[in-house]
Amino acid sequence: MRNEKILSVKICSSKKEEILRSLDKRIKKGIPTVIFTPNTKMLLQANASPAFLKILNSSSLNIPDGSGILIASRMLGGNIKQRITGIDFAASLLALAEKRGYRVFLLGSERGVAKKAKKNLKIYWTPETGQKILKTLAPKFNKKDWGLLKSKYSELA
Repeated sequence: MRNEKILSVKICSSKKEEILRSLDKRIKKGIPTVIFTPNTKMLLQANASPAFLKILNSSSLNIPDGSGILIASRMLGGNIKQRITGIDFAASLLALAEKRGYRVFLLGSERGVAKKAKKNLKIYWTPETGQKILKTLAPKFNKKDWGLLKSKYSELA
């Protein structure tokens, strides 16, 4: 897949179909993949925060979720031709998972978020395969956990 940098953040310039083919290959090979869907606001935040910039650039793939990213790419002479929203990409990825029989795990940020997402995402799958979302998790964090996360985040800066 092709990438270009906008405000020092790598952004995938491939079309959705090419990205899905690449992800299908990665899944078959068992390659862990982290996907972010940055928008213009996130790029500006990353420009102001070296730690956030490092986190965004640590992903396997940053999909251009914002028309501002398309405009910036054009202005910089880049090749991003397609905005790919997170929800549209998730729907396509779930369709691929259904077709191939892949399992899906959802991690939520707060209690109930992942379960609600699971319920909402079932509309994209047939009733026979809707249970392929096997697990959901929204971990509780105490002060000690937040301290560990904060220290890990600080290490990235």
